[in-house]
Amino acid sequence: MNRAWFFGDSFTAGFGARKDTEYYSKYGPGQTFTERVSEYFKVEEINVGVPGCDNETILSKITENLIHFHKGDFVIIGNTSPLRGLTPSNDGTKLIYQKLFDSKPYSESKGYSDNQASEILQKYCIKFKSGYEELWSSHYNKMFLDIIKYLKTKDITALLWDYSVWSEEIEPGMRFENIEQHTKGDIYDLHWSFEGHRKVAEWIVEGLNSDKIYLK
Repeated sequence: MNRAWFFGDSFTAGFGARKDTEYYSKYGPGQTFTERVSEYFKVEEINVGVPGCDNETILSKITENLIHFHKGDFVIIGNTSPLRGLTPSNDGTKLIYQKLFDSKPYSESKGYSDNQASEILQKYCIKFKSGYEELWSSHYNKMFLDIIKYLKTKDITALLWDYSVWSEEIEPGMRFENIEQHTKGDIYDLHWSFEGHRKVAEWIVEGLNSDKIYLK
């Protein structure tokens, strides 16, 4: 059986809409776009989405799995905000991803208990990332697109979609319904609702069937 591989951040991972969530228990059942796309093409879903991750992590996850892709598979890649990046962990043993603009770095980060390091991260983001989102995105997208070109030579159907459809940072932003909108504020979560996932699935299927690339 062929597979549909999904790479991206929390939106790809189905954050907020999976079966173990408050939203699912109160407003479900429902499906994520990855489940719907996999069902449409009658393939196995392999979801490698990582909530909160950066583009380097997404690229790393793809290259880790290149050996497992086969002819007839689908590879769907969602990029993410370039205002995320890698920092050393507290113990210095690994690199972890985080939102560089957050007032408080992730608990595993070197900057979590170090106010000076936290301030440096924010200043770096302001000086070298904020305002240059499109420049950074084009840098990462070049690598994503090179991967897609390679996959197509192996008869693997691939698609890249842009984080701008959910981001508050750039247009179009919030293109698909989110959980807060669906629940009328009962649950504050800006990830996609079941209806949002349904629309995203249609959008992705259309792109795969017509060999589109969804970049801003």
